[in-house]
Amino acid sequence: MCKVGQIPGYCECPPPEPECGNGILEGDEECEVGYPCPEGFNCVDCKCIKETELVDFDDPNTFGDSVVRQEIDGTGKYRYIINGDTTLVGGKIYNVPASSPAIEINCSDCTLDCNGSTINGTGTGAGIENNGFDNVTVRNCIVTNYGLRIYSYAADYGVIKYNNVSNNNDDGIYIHSSLNNQLIDNVVNLNSDCGIYLRSSSKNNITNNTALNCSIGIDLTTSSENILIENNASYCNSGIRLLRTCSKNTVVNNTAQENKYEDIAVSADSDSYCNNIIQNNTGSDNRPILYYNFTINISNNQNISELILCNADNSNINNIT
Repeated sequence: MCKVGQIPGYCECPPPEPECGNGILEGDEECEVGYPCPEGFNCVDCKCIKETELVDFDDPNTFGDSVVRQEIDGTGKYRYIINGDTTLVGGKIYNVPASSPAIEINCSDCTLDCNGSTINGTGTGAGIENNGFDNVTVRNCIVTNYGLRIYSYAADYGVIKYNNVSNNNDDGIYIHSSLNNQLIDNVVNLNSDCGIYLRSSSKNNITNNTALNCSIGIDLTTSSENILIENNASYCNSGIRLLRTCSKNTVVNNTAQENKYEDIAVSADSDSYCNNIIQNNTGSDNRPILYYNFTINISNNQNISELILCNADNSNINNIT
């Protein structure tokens, strides 16, 4: 959540939106904890969805026009192509080998809602892939045992929300050459490379995600004007990293603790890429992380997690531990 005054000129707090799952029926919610849907409907994200409209990957009779399945090389196993709004039956485990990829998004202006079901792979390939389609939402998916888990390339104005992406052999959520996407309330854990990776991607909103036990929790490479707020990137080799030509990013109110090498790392190709806002972040042992991109003089016995200087030549630092 934004906090007035912490990002001058950016943050004005709107009225709170209804919170699905809190047991209070409010706003445009149709169902809630303790407020079930009528018979024949399922409650999905506090909306009542007809059971006959839910898709079961194990039952082609439920696919309609929104899902196509393709057999993988005569193995009797299938991958799935999403051609329109798709909400899965909740609570199931679908074992889907990755083959170009396991779940392929093939539509703009559409939603894949896994409704808490698991997409489980065999350790390689992509789990859910969006290659070039805009305004796509992927939500409520548990994605495990792939190489790349959720991958978007040249895909703008999308939403990746409420997903659990764990135990995979590469990056958890990978956004490449994409603009104006929202990554919100995802849990990314035990991935061998990056938890969340943005490459050549700008103006994305990364808010309230948890990235734990990865090589790098949240990694921005050659990516600018992104907003990272209230994320937790901990117990990795590096918590949050800005690499190479990253400019005008806002990194505020994040937690990056107990990482092996650094809680926040900035490795800029030149001084012109030091113009990021990095403030009010909490590092190891709940100590502050300080970032300066101008010459400073500090001598005030501060106990900090990290002091990061970028384009801060001729600074004087004393009594900092």
